[in-house]
Amino acid sequence: MNGSGTVPGLIGVTAYFNAGSFLRRAVEGKPGELVRGLLAECVRGIIQAETFLYKERGYPTPEAYGEYWERSYLDSCRYYSNLNRISLRWPEYIAKIRPGDNYFNRSKTCSIYKQPGGVRATGILSDTYHEISVTMDLDREGQVTGCTGSFLRAPDVVCFENISLLKRFSGAVFPGCHKREIARIIGGAQGCEHLVNLLSDMEKTIARSGFRFNNVGA
Repeated sequence: MNGSGTVPGLIGVTAYFNAGSFLRRAVEGKPGELVRGLLAECVRGIIQAETFLYKERGYPTPEAYGEYWERSYLDSCRYYSNLNRISLRWPEYIAKIRPGDNYFNRSKTCSIYKQPGGVRATGILSDTYHEISVTMDLDREGQVTGCTGSFLRAPDVVCFENISLLKRFSGAVFPGCHKREIARIIGGAQGCEHLVNLLSDMEKTIARSGFRFNNVGA
């Protein structure tokens, strides 16, 4: 990243799936981690907004676009692994949303609180399609003593079932738990990428909080 605030290494890169390697090369090193995270969120937002630009993307109808996702992302998350159980197909769900000129919004908040015996971490994700919250308690060793959450909004009630996966963190050492490990614990065909991303952001926030866990990172 140069003094003008531009990222020359991204010129000409397609802002879509598989852009991660380009982001890493464009903003290498520790100082670039925050910038890379923000750029990754921009790419995710573009992908999420694509559903309202289906014609520009070459699909004649919302149903055709929805069928493309069902074929391409079958078994990629709990929603697309349980198409026989969902109450609304994606085109039916987005038909209720009237975006106007603003196609997609997303905000995240992560907070760390000191408490007797350790810390409490909270994370909230709110976007055009979802509202998810997570609360995690850790002892001074960085071990998870409790992890709960809720889905207040999501494309289908089947998505709400992802909250039951949070109990899998019980007893795990969370500081230093990279995104790939988080995805292994609660991701995959019966998981939720948005929940994985939120927990990954919470882990990064814990690392930046300055709280010193015993023997973590020693």
